[in-house]
Amino acid sequence: MNCYACKTGEAKLVYDTLVSHEDLGRTYSAYRCASCQAGFLFPRITYDEIEEEFYGDDYHVYRATQRGKGFFTWLKLKIRKIVLDHFLGYGPRHLLASFLYAFFLRVSYYPRRKAGGKVLDVGCGTGKYLGYLRELGWDIYGIEPSRRGVAIAVSSGFPNIVQGSSPDIPFADVTFDVVNMHHVFEHIDDPDPTLQAINRVLKPGGEAIITVPNFGSLASRVFGRYWGGIDLPRHFFYYNIPSLRVVLKKNGFSPVEMYFSDTIRGFASGLSYVLTRNMRSSIEKYCLPFCIALDLLIDPLVQRWGLGDSMTIKAVKV
Repeated sequence: MNCYACKTGEAKLVYDTLVSHEDLGRTYSAYRCASCQAGFLFPRITYDEIEEEFYGDDYHVYRATQRGKGFFTWLKLKIRKIVLDHFLGYGPRHLLASFLYAFFLRVSYYPRRKAGGKVLDVGCGTGKYLGYLRELGWDIYGIEPSRRGVAIAVSSGFPNIVQGSSPDIPFADVTFDVVNMHHVFEHIDDPDPTLQAINRVLKPGGEAIITVPNFGSLASRVFGRYWGGIDLPRHFFYYNIPSLRVVLKKNGFSPVEMYFSDTIRGFASGLSYVLTRNMRSSIEKYCLPFCIALDLLIDPLVQRWGLGDSMTIKAVKV
């Protein structure tokens, strides 16, 4: 069959009879394109088919969250501010930041500072990320398919969030300096209409920032069919460096920066699934702090090989 990402390459079966513990009675397969290297779910389904069952009130993106308090929250925000100042121009450069590059990799999906800039977050959930961007001086907008997510966001003080789907972004052409999709693009059942819509609303030279699970990560190679990034059946596509570059260039973008993080964190969900057949079991929660601590040591060392489980690509509108 033809690849559903690049639409031209021939796809071959890589994993058959994949089973989701939440989707009893249905099995899936994963195919990989011989040309662009994208992986994808088969048989094909759409967001609308699984919205009720798999994006309910308990889905983590739609839980109302409040910023924590205490020393560790203060320290986390302080480090974030230092690395954003140093690496993305939100403030003065810091001598300390050279030793905090691993922390920057974890927030590399933030845009570079732009005075008076407008940003659109596609799949913004309840607006948590937009809240941080507003504090950094951005004029913030969002689009979210879940009515519950939009309701929580609006009631939390984010009036410029609308309900809708990514191929039909309801904003005027040439409006935004940045469009962000943070762990959303893999949930889109066809990349082309979404990227074309993003291209339309971006200003010339505007930036698309896309973060996805990395199909070329170390965890993906180790765990194979049990890799957490497969996340049946929510994730329709499994992108790596070549495939993401192909779909971006095809739709009028030039990739300029790539960052990788969570090299070891991906092992937590893989291990959970191997042992319990449940990627969200308590085993993952117990492993997570240890994996994140290791990532702070390992991520910078393997950045050049692109082995992190989370991949962010920044691309400008051509």
